[in-house]
Amino acid sequence: MIPARSSKGTFSKVVDVSHDETRLGERFRPQIVYFALRRLRDRTLAEEVAQETLVAVIQALRENRLRDDSKLPAFVFAVAKNLICQIYRKRYQEAEALPDLEMNFFKLWISDPEACLLLEEQRKEVGRALGRLRPIEREILRLSFDEGKSGVDIAKELGMGQAAVRKRKSRALARLRKIYIKMSQKTEL
Repeated sequence: MIPARSSKGTFSKVVDVSHDETRLGERFRPQIVYFALRRLRDRTLAEEVAQETLVAVIQALRENRLRDDSKLPAFVFAVAKNLICQIYRKRYQEAEALPDLEMNFFKLWISDPEACLLLEEQRKEVGRALGRLRPIEREILRLSFDEGKSGVDIAKELGMGQAAVRKRKSRALARLRKIYIKMSQKTEL
């Protein structure tokens, strides 16, 4: 059962949830909301992530799936992180399914046709600049920004060390910036 909240944001009336589970929600909920809000930039989604995280954690505790109680905070935030990654994946899949939707949104949002054309041109230039990166650099950037994966997940997927992924991502972004600036300067001449 999902705990009900009072207007203060704490759990008040609880159906089928023990006192300890209520305290768990009161302890972690604000932290989870903040954690999710920093990554999603959407208060409603952050609240949903917090609620789903607490439900999943309470269920896992009831089923004795947590072996070491001292690792509860890490478990809570791992569940929250996984839910956030699911949201990122869903966004990516929706964008893949409707590739022109994003540009149509910006066309509606930007009433100035000249500004809209400039935005489309900048997107094309970034795409061309990405094409000039090494394949591994493009893949790391794609996994990081398009799929919202962490450095640890990227390292596992590509069979690299986490430090190597972090360094390659940093260098890829620096190269992308240089290439984009150089391309922009050429088109201005």
